[in-house]
Amino acid sequence: MVKLTNTDKVYRFVMEKNEKIKIRDVYNRIFFSSFGLDGVRIYNKSEQKQDTIEDKSEIVSQKIDTHDADKNIEDLFGKEQKPSGYSELPLYKTSVEHNDGTVTEDVEETTGVYEFLNDYILKYSKTDESIDVKINEVAITFPRDINNPIITLQEIVISDKHHRSAISKTGITYEILEKIIRDIHLQIEHLKGLGYFYNEIPLETTFLINGRYIILSIETIDVLNKTTQGAQPEIKDAFLKFLQNLLDDDIKNILDKIQYTDLYYFIKRVQDENVFFIL
Repeated sequence: MVKLTNTDKVYRFVMEKNEKIKIRDVYNRIFFSSFGLDGVRIYNKSEQKQDTIEDKSEIVSQKIDTHDADKNIEDLFGKEQKPSGYSELPLYKTSVEHNDGTVTEDVEETTGVYEFLNDYILKYSKTDESIDVKINEVAITFPRDINNPIITLQEIVISDKHHRSAISKTGITYEILEKIIRDIHLQIEHLKGLGYFYNEIPLETTFLINGRYIILSIETIDVLNKTTQGAQPEIKDAFLKFLQNLLDDDIKNILDKIQYTDLYYFIKRVQDENVFFIL
């Protein structure tokens, strides 16, 4: 299960790796940027260099910008000769940040001067702290925001639980539920596009981060069965169970409280037709 700690500068999530998926497929810079979350970094150690980019020249062309998009660094200066003074520096930082936002630690080989310059600049331009992760772990850090602390759905406290629009014992209103479902729906669809799905969505692994509800759960991600990818009952079951746990109520009672609304028809389509479509 995910572990959350924090420092003066960052929130740090640590999860154990899931052998069925690659962390960069699910949690990357594109994923977090789609929710308006910036400054996120992903750390993992590569076992037998399985998560590193095979052609190190890709790292160079992705990291170093040139005025001419058709030319990369090697077109301008030629291929670097190895070994070099830069590839054997005793204080060389053995980590690589990939273009998708992930950081691979303990890289045995280096690209040399180009990669050295990238890492040297990153070392002094980043504000978060150095993260040490184990070989079987993945760590994700978010910048600390005093005005928007990160909390789980279990910790959400509604000041007026008897508000007329509250639809649960915890005081969750229709508007809050709509926001939660829209964010969860986006992540379910994101995983489906990658060939994965959540076999469970625990409340303790779903976080409110800067106004968005983000699932940070690697161990509950599974691979879709390609033969039934269009209609996966496991996706529906996990989603409906999540709603029941969130509102501490039966699906029928939930539907009775929100009859003939947009959410009502969305949940009914999921329940009866296994169709995830939201307006």
